[in-house]
Amino acid sequence: MIQEADRYLHKALFELHDQNQGLAKEYLFQAFEVLLKENKISSIANEYWWTRFGSVVINLGYGSWLLAVLEEKGYNIDLSPYYTAIQALEIEKQDGKNGKRDAEIYLKNRAVEISEPARRIIEKMRALILKNIPFICFIGVPVKEMRKYSTMYKLRESE
Repeated sequence: MIQEADRYLHKALFELHDQNQGLAKEYLFQAFEVLLKENKISSIANEYWWTRFGSVVINLGYGSWLLAVLEEKGYNIDLSPYYTAIQALEIEKQDGKNGKRDAEIYLKNRAVEISEPARRIIEKMRALILKNIPFICFIGVPVKEMRKYSTMYKLRESE
């Protein structure tokens, strides 16, 4: 079932790339539903695909969108370290000059049970962001070429 959730993540990224936030949100909620059924929602922050998903979303300029989507369903509480990591990276991105300092202040004002796992997630996401993920996206293929090779896109078109 996790693969089904990953499929929805792929679809959400395609929609964000096409600037369709509404459909992307629906796919993200479907991924959460799959994980809830499998009782795996609490472990997603450490999953590679979710870390990568967050990195791509931030690089595409939709970090604030992702935070709002997480808040809408209460995942800002359930997934506090993941949410906190995305929020800190978004703070960094908003203010290039003081962003890192402001993000650190934000993290220090969070409970250690949240901030320490968030720091580990941030480091993983930063490494991916430095690789310029929006152009590589999920499967290592440039976005404009991705549609040719991705079975996920073919699944999306057949719906």
